[in-house]
Amino acid sequence: MKTWLVMFGSTAATVAILLLIGYWPTRQLSGGDGLRDMFAACALTLLTSWASLLPLMFRRPDTKFAMLVLVSMTVRFALVAVGALAMVLLGWVQRGPFLVWVALSYVLLLVPDTLLAVSVSNDQEKVSKNSEQ
Repeated sequence: MKTWLVMFGSTAATVAILLLIGYWPTRQLSGGDGLRDMFAACALTLLTSWASLLPLMFRRPDTKFAMLVLVSMTVRFALVAVGALAMVLLGWVQRGPFLVWVALSYVLLLVPDTLLAVSVSNDQEKVSKNSEQ
């Protein structure tokens, strides 16, 4: 449980840092609408990052871990692609700033997501070694 709380916190912290760093340049280049698009893009990628953890959180013990990571990353990509496409086509955001921020936040959130997958994998190996003994 602690691993999951750390994971949710680390992804939220990553997005918060990204928003702090990107606030001024986005405001200068795109104005207030660009800031709205930046927040929308970061919210989309954060929520999809959290949603992609569900296959890892609720896995069956007999499921191969590598397959779960693949499913998790596929879910994440599909949710971001569909969400971004819908937001752009519905006219809720400006295409340029929004898609730049979707790409930046997606790539930067891969770091904590990958670290979590490695951590969960290591925990799973410890549990399986202990059960064999």
